[in-house]
Amino acid sequence: MSDNNDDAIDALAKDCLLGKYILIVGGECILDPQKRKDVGGDSWMWMLKHLALRVGSNKVSFESNKAEETYQFLKERGLLTEELKSELEKQIALTTPVTENQNITIPTINELVQKYNLDHIRKGLNDLEYHDDDINPALIRLLETKCFRVVVTTAVDHHLERVMRNIWGDELQVLDIFSHADWGEGVRTQNEFCDVPPTLYYAFGKQDKNEQYVLTEDDAMMAIARWGNAMRPVKFGNYIKNANDKEKKFLLSMGCQLDNWQFRFFWYQLIGEKIKDQKGKGQVAMTWDENGRLKRYLDEIWGVITKDNTQEFIETLNTSIREQMCKSHPLGTYLFISYAHEDESRAYALAENLKARGLQVWIDKRLGSDGRDNQYDERIKAAIDNCAVFIPLMTNQTRRDLEKGELLRKGELDDEGNMIEQDCFRRYYFQEWQWFEESLTANSKMKRRQIVQPIVLNGYDKTADYHTKGIVQTSILKSSMFDTMTYTMDDLVKHINGMLNM
Repeated sequence: MSDNNDDAIDALAKDCLLGKYILIVGGECILDPQKRKDVGGDSWMWMLKHLALRVGSNKVSFESNKAEETYQFLKERGLLTEELKSELEKQIALTTPVTENQNITIPTINELVQKYNLDHIRKGLNDLEYHDDDINPALIRLLETKCFRVVVTTAVDHHLERVMRNIWGDELQVLDIFSHADWGEGVRTQNEFCDVPPTLYYAFGKQDKNEQYVLTEDDAMMAIARWGNAMRPVKFGNYIKNANDKEKKFLLSMGCQLDNWQFRFFWYQLIGEKIKDQKGKGQVAMTWDENGRLKRYLDEIWGVITKDNTQEFIETLNTSIREQMCKSHPLGTYLFISYAHEDESRAYALAENLKARGLQVWIDKRLGSDGRDNQYDERIKAAIDNCAVFIPLMTNQTRRDLEKGELLRKGELDDEGNMIEQDCFRRYYFQEWQWFEESLTANSKMKRRQIVQPIVLNGYDKTADYHTKGIVQTSILKSSMFDTMTYTMDDLVKHINGMLNM
């Protein structure tokens, strides 16, 4: 890549870390392109190959045995009309054996629909077998940065959900356009604190025997129409379309191998009129159309930045994000952010937003590092000793940790089942809390003022027993909490500056 391209990628990576981008993932980049060369790393082609194998095997029952009996019965009695003969022969053909190792030409969905009943095809997808090691490792690494709390997928298979469930656990919300269509009332869509719940949205439905999902072009039209009619996800859609400068969202689309017309309609429904006013700068899409019509449409009409090589782009962006996370931070009169590693992306976004408003921030560089060096603890302690404001992030993860307790006692088992040989802090950030209390005492004796300002994010309740009556004893939990459910980032900056100038 050229230097200009490197600069553009670095700028994009920084905005991703700030939570400004919603990721749209299609089937083209979901599977490992090396391991699944048979389908080009495309999960949609993987499904079609599965169908091509299954509709010709006895692994799926389309009542073909009964069809053969019926065929013979009617034929013997001279009752086999041409219409019945055609339909029964289709069903009988489903029992022709095809092996997994056999080289086949993967049919299109239209070719399958012309040959077989659509209900039978859907049944043929009910026994899909998922293997995590089939998934694109570059995509996994990108999602593991936790920069993308909201992901929209145009694929209907479950690979992406499996990855995100491994990353986010029970925090992940899974929605789809045909059934669970929108966020609940309790979800706040403010962007400044990256505080929406981790969400995977199936834009074209989720493949399931009891659910509706897109297979044909007619299905696609129905799904896209839902994004624009009364059945649309209002709260989720407004979050994407928000044109407020502080909360503006951009789209990063990769691997969405929709037809030209489908992508145009889908893109318009997601971002609506706002891009016509803003000329779309900042939106990024991977393009794949051979004649370039879609690329010209996105670039000239909507002002969208387009790239060609999806896999290369994912790997380059992932590298840049991790390099950004590992950059050193200033020392001096600064804020120290303490957080659980599960909340790293939120901590980084907070740090960058505060720095953009003129404050100095120190945050330890964990993501992408090779682990602690010999001076790691001393470096953290020194940073805490010299900070002006200590900011613990209070999140859903903090809640879970507080409910378990601060310490692991000798003889107990840790989360991996290992025996604890001596008392230790359950989480490293609890150790940071302890170091701050020690620093607070020491600096007080030297008449050097330090301030603690916990920040409450979505998922933490400062009125709950784990906070007010918990077994973790620390003055931090007794401090005044800044509640992001009530106040904005500008309010936080004004509050911190006020404390520093007292």
